[in-house]
Amino acid sequence: MAIKGDAVGLYLAAKEIIVFDCNIFITQPTVEEVLKLGETSFLQAIQYISRTSESFAVVKNDNDDIGILSDLQLLLLIYHNEPLVRADIDNFFDLVFPRYVVKVTENSIDFLDPEDSTIKGRVTPFNFESLQTICLDLFLPMSQQEKQYNPQGDKAQEIAEKLKKGREEKARREGGLDEPQSLYGTELSILSVGLQISINDLAKNTLFQLNDMFMRFLAKMRWDQYFDMATIPFADSSKLEEPEYWTSNIYSW
Repeated sequence: MAIKGDAVGLYLAAKEIIVFDCNIFITQPTVEEVLKLGETSFLQAIQYISRTSESFAVVKNDNDDIGILSDLQLLLLIYHNEPLVRADIDNFFDLVFPRYVVKVTENSIDFLDPEDSTIKGRVTPFNFESLQTICLDLFLPMSQQEKQYNPQGDKAQEIAEKLKKGREEKARREGGLDEPQSLYGTELSILSVGLQISINDLAKNTLFQLNDMFMRFLAKMRWDQYFDMATIPFADSSKLEEPEYWTSNIYSW
C-alpha cells in the first residue's frame, strides 16, 4: 500500500475528496454510518468497484465475450443483471455520494444535481481507474478480507455458483476457511482496549482515520516489542529484525 503526496493528510482531515478525472466528490462516511448500512454490503461494494476483475474473475474467464470487457463495462454488465450486486453498489453510492443522484447507465455512471438533474460528473472506462484507486485507499485497510453473497434468480445464481467455486478453490489452496467476521468491529475492540478510548467515540471516526490509527497502533506495538527484547541485559539481540520505527511513514512500507 502506498499513498503519495498530501493525500494522507487530506484523507485524515475527514473532508470530501475530489476525484478530479471524474469531476465528483466522495464524502467519507464514519464507521458508525458504515456499520448502520451494513459492513458486509459496504465491503462487497468496494471489492466490486475497486477490484472488479478479481471479484468477477471466474465469470470473466469463462466467457470470451465478457473477457474482453474493461473493468467498468464488466461492472455495469453485472450491475444490470445481478440484483444483489446492484443493491450493494446502490447503497454504497447513497452513502458516499450524498450530494448527487447517481444514475447507472449501460455505458457510464452519471452524477446528477438533485435539483435540476444536470450532470455534474461522469465515470467512464477512461477514468474509472481513478475512482477505483481512491476508493481502495480511502476505505480498505491493508488486511482486507473477502466476503461472499447469496444472490437470487437464475442469472444471479449462475454467477454466484461460479464465484463460490472460485472461493472454494482459493480456500483449498491456502488451506484455510472463509469465516465471516466484523473487520471494523475487531479494529474498534482492539483500539478501545489498547488506547483506552470509548468504542462509541472511535466509531465517530471515518474509515480512513480508524484504519490509520489501527496501523499506527500495530506499528508501535511491533517497535515496543522489539525494543523490549533488544534491551534485555546480556541477551543476544543480533538476530532480531528491527522493524520500521512506529512514527515513520506507514503508507510507504
